Amino acid sequence: MIGASFDMSQSQASKWKKVLTPMLCETLKSLDVLPVRERQKVATVLERLGEKMCFQDATERLINRPKDDGTQKEFYRGKKSPYHKKNFIASQSQYVVHLSPTHEGTMHDKKIADNDGFVFPGGVQLFQDSGYQGFRPENVFIVQPFKKPKNGELNSMQKWFNKYVSSIRICIEHAIGGIKRCRIVKDKSRHFCQHFRDQVKNICVGLNNFRVTSPFRNYNSYFKWS
Repeated sequence: MIGASFDMSQSQASKWKKVLTPMLCETLKSLDVLPVRERQKVATVLERLGEKMCFQDATERLINRPKDDGTQKEFYRGKKSPYHKKNFIASQSQYVVHLSPTHEGTMHDKKIADNDGFVFPGGVQLFQDSGYQGFRPENVFIVQPFKKPKNGELNSMQKWFNKYVSSIRICIEHAIGGIKRCRIVKDKSRHFCQHFRDQVKNICVGLNNFRVTSPFRNYNSYFKWS
């Protein structure tokens, strides 16, 4: 598609991709908008941003079917197509602070968070979805919706609280949507190189952070309650 758009051969497009991708990554790094990959630095970035609220979520991405039988079992789950997962920590302004390593699709969100072992500054409110039940880092106030009990129902107060939490957590969904404006991380990944998959995701998060830190942008994530 790139070759057809810019009147070049497929091999030329592939060569330019290998040249320009690291350059773009280094440029975003010099602008200090790339997400941190080290878990110890999450607290430093949140303190620099002055954020007292952060949000945790995971996203999935379809990949080509692995040829190795053992690898297929890692990335398949039931009838679903093979995919991999990444974990995010985002601020209230949609700035993505942390991007986890790539994990196989069968790994649970809570286990990914346990493996990442985030370090948060004291007094931070961490908004999660119900997939992170049991993940409770130190010095953090957890805000999580109620999970519907088996063969039971939530009461009206619990439903109201879940709606309230969702109205605040919507900013991380907006952040993930902003990252997926780049179709290369939204559509099925047909590249077998794990390093390139990770590098592209890192760049797209950096482009999102560059956009949301613009002084001309004003974002308000709060739901207007009557």
